[in-house]
Amino acid sequence: MEKLDSDQYDIALVDIQLSNGNGFSVCSAIKERGTMPVIFLTASDDEYSVVAGLDMGADDYISKPFRPRELLSRINSVLRRTKNTQNIISYLDLVVDTNQATVSKNGKEILLSAMEYKLLSSLFA
Repeated sequence: MEKLDSDQYDIALVDIQLSNGNGFSVCSAIKERGTMPVIFLTASDDEYSVVAGLDMGADDYISKPFRPRELLSRINSVLRRTKNTQNIISYLDLVVDTNQATVSKNGKEILLSAMEYKLLSSLFA
C-alpha cells in the first residue's frame, strides 16, 4: 500500500490471502485512489470470493494454478479495455493529462506545441 502512494502502476495483480492483510481491502484502497485496473490472482476459487472480488471492482479474477500465457492474455485484455479511460499518465515528476492535453513537471505546466505534445503522447503510449 505504501508503494501505491509513491509510485505509478498500470495494473495490480492481487492475491486475496496476504501475510499482512487481505486482498479485498487492497482492491478497495486501489479503487478509492483512482482507475488502476485490478486482477485477483488467487487460490480462493469459491463462488463467494469470485463474486465479492468482481463486485468490489476487480477487472478480472484468475484462480491458481493458472496458465502463464492465459494470464498475459488477460492482463493485455484488461489494459486494452482500461487504457482509454485513464486520463492521467505520469512518469517520475512528469504528468500528462490526456483529457486536458496538458503537461506538467513538478506541478508546473509546460507549454508544448501540438507536435511536441503528440510526440510526447506517443512515447507514453
